[in-house]
Amino acid sequence: MHYNWNLPSQDLTQVEQFLQVRELDKSILKSDINNLPSENLFKDIDKAINRIIKAIKNNEKIIIFGHDDLDGITSCFLIFDYLTDAGSINHYYYLPNRAVDRHGICQNLIDFAVAYEAKLIISVDNGISSVKEVSDLNDLGIDTIILDHHIPAQELPPAYAIVNPKQGDCQHPDKMLAGVGVCFFIVKKLCQLSEIKFKEIWYFWTAVGTIADKVPLQGSNRVFVKYVLNNYSSFLKDVTLSYVFNQQKKNVYSPSKMGFINYLIRILYNGRELNGKNKSFQFIIANQFEKEVLFQELSEIKEQNDMLIKQNLQSIDELFLKEMHNYTHSLPSKYQLENTAFNEIEDDIFIYYDSDKPMLVLIIDKKHNFAYSLLGIHASYIYSELKIPVIMIKPKDEKHFVAEARGPKWFNLVECFTYCQDAFIQYGGHIKAAGFLIENDKIDLFKQKLMLFFKEKKFLLPEPQTHINIDAIFNNFNKDEIDSFYTALEPFGQGFSEPVVLIKNYSYRDEDKYYFYNLAEEITIGGLWNLVVSINEHGNFKIKDYKKNT
Repeated sequence: MHYNWNLPSQDLTQVEQFLQVRELDKSILKSDINNLPSENLFKDIDKAINRIIKAIKNNEKIIIFGHDDLDGITSCFLIFDYLTDAGSINHYYYLPNRAVDRHGICQNLIDFAVAYEAKLIISVDNGISSVKEVSDLNDLGIDTIILDHHIPAQELPPAYAIVNPKQGDCQHPDKMLAGVGVCFFIVKKLCQLSEIKFKEIWYFWTAVGTIADKVPLQGSNRVFVKYVLNNYSSFLKDVTLSYVFNQQKKNVYSPSKMGFINYLIRILYNGRELNGKNKSFQFIIANQFEKEVLFQELSEIKEQNDMLIKQNLQSIDELFLKEMHNYTHSLPSKYQLENTAFNEIEDDIFIYYDSDKPMLVLIIDKKHNFAYSLLGIHASYIYSELKIPVIMIKPKDEKHFVAEARGPKWFNLVECFTYCQDAFIQYGGHIKAAGFLIENDKIDLFKQKLMLFFKEKKFLLPEPQTHINIDAIFNNFNKDEIDSFYTALEPFGQGFSEPVVLIKNYSYRDEDKYYFYNLAEEITIGGLWNLVVSINEHGNFKIKDYKKNT
């Protein structure tokens, strides 16, 4: 299919064209680390800071409790490393394992805190939905500070302090910070009050958690990542990063900056253990010898997970998506969400549809076809293929099921789950990525509530794309010129998509096969062509559309 092209003004430079098309101010190119919003705009930040300083001075036992993803791990590291530098000798970390621990503050953490005789728990990238658990900790004489970024429910935990930019009365302008971004500002203020130098490496790990959590690369999030990319070489002098970089170079001769960061994220995704321990966190804080051992273990786990992901996605393709793609306009009755299960892959698979169009996929994996730890990855994959909301549920134990959901902007998952909350033990997340914990006997209630939600909201699928917005025009194919354009505007990511450019008067050369993806055969035969391409982090181009230059 070919599209209509919306072209920018050629009277401007390519960078100016990009800014005009996306309605951005040129100040976004500066991203000055010295002009971040004040940390004092966070609600409760003074209460949180003073309680942490008191705990350090009194040698209280402190537990940093995180989430088991990269945002949680990097958040945990920032607080842990600061406490080490501040002279704390009684701080410990606890990173849950989603395979055995429920989301949020869990009973295993409470038991650990009692055994450890902790007086303070700092919950990072986590805790905003843990009302009962924080109350239980209060009864045990243990204070809780919550440093989170997830959407708060109507009832907040009775914590000593809650620092979360999404609280309605929080004045901080960066509402879309990752959890590590919140911890960045906490550590920044702690350093100011304790006269401890803020470490450069903390910028790097803040950027890693920000990228991994796929928050929009705008505001402070963009500043963090831009600062790391601008100072990339100096960060590679760090012992941990230098070691990982040298390991990657064995397979990739010259990795791109974002390519290296994403490789690091994929390695550290696989560190979950039991009893609050985490190999990835240990790798970050370990000495050189321990790093070598831990990196090897993490690499082996990554290879196993990569193979498992590949196998699972092949099953999804062959047994589910292939058949789903056959029903672009109408679906047979076996797919109806109301009452019929589709058991072809030994799962319960339900499709909600309206006006003969599929609107949502609900998969209940009772037979364990899909790996529990990869549930979110699988939901993301199905969503990327179908472009409609996907909810995947699988057993956590004999009584409980856990869900991961992914969806588009037009379907607010948090709003949906709030509507269905009577069916859940707990839920949380973001507009496009969320999850919940549910008892087995409440799944039918959830399906009923889900149907009612759809009927009340009366969603309409977006119209098929007929136009492409072009960010910039190049009058010929000059790789160096396009690379400079890309570098001037990076970082690209969530909320700041990679540029789409028009390359005019293109004539194929054999060496271009290294730069372009999916070049049509008619282009390679010869002639002049106008190509619309997106540019990726490696400086390569994916063809989105093309026309003969007449």
